[in-house]
Amino acid sequence: MKRFHKYSYIIPLNSFKFHQKKEKKMLNKVQLHGRLGANPEIKNLPDGRAYCQISLANKQYRKDKHTNEKTKITLWHKITLFNKNAENICKLCNQGDLIYIEGEIIPKTIKDSENKNKYVIDIIATSFEVLHYKSSNSEKQKLEDENIFN
Repeated sequence: MKRFHKYSYIIPLNSFKFHQKKEKKMLNKVQLHGRLGANPEIKNLPDGRAYCQISLANKQYRKDKHTNEKTKITLWHKITLFNKNAENICKLCNQGDLIYIEGEIIPKTIKDSENKNKYVIDIIATSFEVLHYKSSNSEKQKLEDENIFN
């Protein structure tokens, strides 16, 4: 350090540590556990990729503030699966099967018949797992035992 004046010093800038704010990583993840609303059907996009849209229902219980009565609410989620996930869910699952899905939220804006904007949340599944079959199906159990996911 060099002395600039009797009471002050010149301090080189490289001796300071500048604290820059680092942008934190963002997370967009959904985990759902529920029952299939209908049998999954596989479809193909114009570029040849397979996809499947399913409805997943899960229950929530809410307590009314005034009456202290529990009410059951069913929430429906629109989920889209692509490629191998779409093929596998169509092979393995039927309406009413209990499944676990991980994915990400994709918000969309669409116009309805009255030309008003509607905001829709779509979930793109990255993985799924069958937790319980509603009806026992030996074919599906064989497929799962053969490990079709590899």
